[in-house]
Amino acid sequence: MRKSRFLNFVQLRETFPHADQVGKFTVFNIGGNKVRLVAAVHYNRSKIYPAVAGPCVDSSGVQRRQMEGINMSLAELEKVTKAWPPISRAVRVPHTETDYEELVQLLDRVTDEVGEDENHPLASLMDVLGVLIEKYEDEHVPELTE
Repeated sequence: MRKSRFLNFVQLRETFPHADQVGKFTVFNIGGNKVRLVAAVHYNRSKIYPAVAGPCVDSSGVQRRQMEGINMSLAELEKVTKAWPPISRAVRVPHTETDYEELVQLLDRVTDEVGEDENHPLASLMDVLGVLIEKYEDEHVPELTE
């Protein structure tokens, strides 16, 4: 992946014929579908952000994983409310090119820290940043055409 530059899913599939597009994610079927890697592929920046990997990962598991923890207790909400102000300066919906670039830099740093460790405390932050970046790109970055 590091040596390849895919402009779109069609080109990616030429190299990885068993990859599938599932919503905004790409599912790579590995080892005769024994292992699946679900990732967000940002073609315009030549970046791939793994979301979930494992034996027979159900791609709907990505949505389940994003929905985990919604039932937050009042005590947990109070802790988040106290912790949020300094975090919100870094993790925010990007409205400008500068906001977007700062989020991309933060995601790159978090990705370097998390690596492939799904249990890392910052793994879900990586997912959130990827979604925020993708939303901005969908709205502001023109798609590359062949």
